[in-house]
Amino acid sequence: MRANPSWDDLRLILAVGRSGSFLKASVAHRLATSTFSRRMTQLERDLGVALLERRNDGVRLTPAGQRLFATAEDVELRLESGMRDLGSNDEARLEGAVRITCGDGFAPAVVDAVAGFALRHPKVQVELVVDSRMLDLPRREADIAIRTRRGSERSLIYQGLGQLALGLWASAGYLERAGQPRSAAQLAKHTFISMGDDQPLARWMRAQGARDFVFQCTTFSAVVGAVRAGMGISVLPHAVADGFTRVLPSLEPPEQEVYLVMHEDARRQAPVRVFAGWLKEQLGRVLRESPR
Repeated sequence: MRANPSWDDLRLILAVGRSGSFLKASVAHRLATSTFSRRMTQLERDLGVALLERRNDGVRLTPAGQRLFATAEDVELRLESGMRDLGSNDEARLEGAVRITCGDGFAPAVVDAVAGFALRHPKVQVELVVDSRMLDLPRREADIAIRTRRGSERSLIYQGLGQLALGLWASAGYLERAGQPRSAAQLAKHTFISMGDDQPLARWMRAQGARDFVFQCTTFSAVVGAVRAGMGISVLPHAVADGFTRVLPSLEPPEQEVYLVMHEDARRQAPVRVFAGWLKEQLGRVLRESPR
């Protein structure tokens, strides 16, 4: 088993993972489709693991392939970052516009990242669209999005930033009034707050025994405000729960993966590509340093 794939190997897994097609990936690398397929097969043999699921409608990454794909993206970004450092004079002349969208929960961290980027690239205009709905990146409603759910659009590039550690939280005032639940069975007696019944975290709360959702809203800041006002219990990231009280620490919601998402065409634009690399570094650091 080979210890480490080469950069050429990683470029192949990036191409096929992003396109979902041997044909498209081979065209991008100016290889015959048969040659591309043969090289991927050889890589799987070298690593001793299946990387691709070959289907009639194209190819799909296996879990092992997804892990290698994520590693390849990290290597790619590090290379790009290194090249930016070598060409710092050229970076100072970077010009253009970038439009990024995220939910209001990520807005403060994104604004901090934009502020740091603006000092390095004053001629790049960054527009932040804070919206609870998912803007359509294939239709270019935005260049970059921060999301907690992965879609299946083949034209979009998903780069993992890290995980949000979550828990059940409530205000001290609410718990003084309603009592601290001592078991999941007691959750049915309490009131809850969510961002909508169709949200995965709302479904998770119901699975634990939550029944009475007294407040639903479309923004994260409203959820935090409702918890602070003593309306009930909700799932919150640990990083924003200062001043609240943890409810049933033994119940841990699944950590949410956070993704930076781009359309493959937008990524070819230098301002978007450079900003995406910067944003990934900054938000990734914030997530790594968040309390667990």
